[in-house]
Amino acid sequence: MTDTYQEIINRLLALREKAPERFMHFYYAVWQMCDELPGGQQFRIADRCATKSIPRGRLPSS
Repeated sequence: MTDTYQEIINRLLALREKAPERFMHFYYAVWQMCDELPGGQQFRIADRCATKSIPRGRLPSS
């Protein structure tokens, strides 16, 4: 089953509280990828980011 928007946000906020600087670096990198993404296309974060750059914790799955 797919996660709800609220479940995803709750997990992301928890990750931000654990390591705010690291999370914000990750957030801005993902935002940049989304901003450059052509309309109608999608991507998986795990396919575009190095494992070490993803904040520790359970991220939403695609």
